[in-house]
Amino acid sequence: MSDWIPEQDLEVAEFARKWKAGLENPADVTAFDWKQADVNAALAAINGFLAAWDAYQDNNSSGKRMTKDEARDAMKTAVRDFANSAVRFNKLMTDEQKLHYGIHPVDRTHTPAPAPETFPEAGADTSVIRQLTVHFWDSATKKLKFDEADRGKRVFFCLRWESTINLKGPASEIYSAVIP
Repeated sequence: MSDWIPEQDLEVAEFARKWKAGLENPADVTAFDWKQADVNAALAAINGFLAAWDAYQDNNSSGKRMTKDEARDAMKTAVRDFANSAVRFNKLMTDEQKLHYGIHPVDRTHTPAPAPETFPEAGADTSVIRQLTVHFWDSATKKLKFDEADRGKRVFFCLRWESTINLKGPASEIYSAVIP
């Protein structure tokens, strides 16, 4: 899943200017019932980034780059906080108005999520002392770490898929490994 806030600085600056224009519009603040203190906090972070961005464009020294990067991160955090508290679930805003701020509308269509029909297969890697690495064939890698007192003990595990709505698929066979 991609982030709704761009990564490239030029796009982040454009994004910040778009947000700034919206947050500085008193009609939007009133119409969307935004708290002025929250708007001011988001605007302060946006203005801080835009000032640091402009300074970096004039003189792209490493110090100005670091200041710009720190301001960008602070702005992203402030914008995310504002979006989550005042935009994303704001019933006074239309989907088109939310899109202006980069917030995609909530998916209102039901997507079926049936129980899984397959089960994962796994194996244990005991090559590192006090660490058991479980390898899944087609999913991910999990690492389990143990205390020194657990060395030599046998671990048993069984796996199964679970859907996004907690429907459980069939269980795999029971695996075991000795803790190295």
